[in-house]
Amino acid sequence: MKKKYYMPRAADKRLAWFRTFYNALLACFANLGMTDDDIEAVLNDLNAYDYTLVLQAASRKFYKACTKFRSAAIGSKESLLVSDFPLFVMPPNKPVAVKAGIMYRTMGLVQRIKVNSFCTETLATSLGIIGSDLVVDYATMKPTVTLKIKGGFIFLKFIRHYADGLIVECKRGDETEFTYLTTMVSKTTFTDKRPNLIPDKAETRAYRAWYMLDDVMIGLESDIFTIAIVGK
Repeated sequence: MKKKYYMPRAADKRLAWFRTFYNALLACFANLGMTDDDIEAVLNDLNAYDYTLVLQAASRKFYKACTKFRSAAIGSKESLLVSDFPLFVMPPNKPVAVKAGIMYRTMGLVQRIKVNSFCTETLATSLGIIGSDLVVDYATMKPTVTLKIKGGFIFLKFIRHYADGLIVECKRGDETEFTYLTTMVSKTTFTDKRPNLIPDKAETRAYRAWYMLDDVMIGLESDIFTIAIVGK
């Protein structure tokens, strides 16, 4: 059965995953052919990633202090010094500097671990490098398409949600029926660059879509999404 992606996408949850991965790796890195320098590099990456989140939190706190200071400075009716200017203080325990690409290095290491003969499913589970079983109800999947004007054309975007792609139909201006527009497979975006039916006259375009799997429509028809575009 297909698995979910093993690494969380939210920054705080990704940090928790990273800590679990490192702690589990400590007990088996030598069996996986890794050296002391290799495991130290993983720790340095973990600490650096952790510190980026600490910095962000400190920056948000500093921003609020600056906003409060500015409001007091420009809103006071008296010609008095409000206070000293806010001063940003770097968080303590600054880690060892590492090269950019922390997550790319980590994902590369995960791939090497997965093909190592020592890596069993039990070990991979303890490391957090395999996701849980993915259960998808393809019959009830219903696409949502976002529309916006971009560069004078209509820009469409959708989320794949484990399907192979999207089939899109469109109806322009006074047209009464939808007709095939495009199949979005390799990308999740499409730009409709067709001219208006009547040059220089604004028109409204309506779009609807279906998910596809193995070149077959699946799931439910989307809602109809409309957008107006000026004449050109």
